[in-house]
Amino acid sequence: MKDNYVIRKNVIVHNTENESVLLDMNTGKYYGLDFIGTEIFNLIQKGEELRTIEEIFMLKYNLEKRQIEMDLEKFINNLLKKKLIRRKKRV
Repeated sequence: MKDNYVIRKNVIVHNTENESVLLDMNTGKYYGLDFIGTEIFNLIQKGEELRTIEEIFMLKYNLEKRQIEMDLEKFINNLLKKKLIRRKKRV
């Protein structure tokens, strides 16, 4: 996956030690991210491509590429569905 995503402007992020809380200012809904979700979300904030995030997780956690791809796709789709992120426009 070579896609890039950005955090929507209506989302406020509060990081704690091992997790994050996201607030969607448009809906008033809060979402919690565990340690892994927070790590992925932080990499998205830094502008990393999904392919780079996959590689980081393969090396760091010694996981199979296919498992990472499926889990990451599910996580990203969930964030998109909740309108917390959007695809970055290519220039």
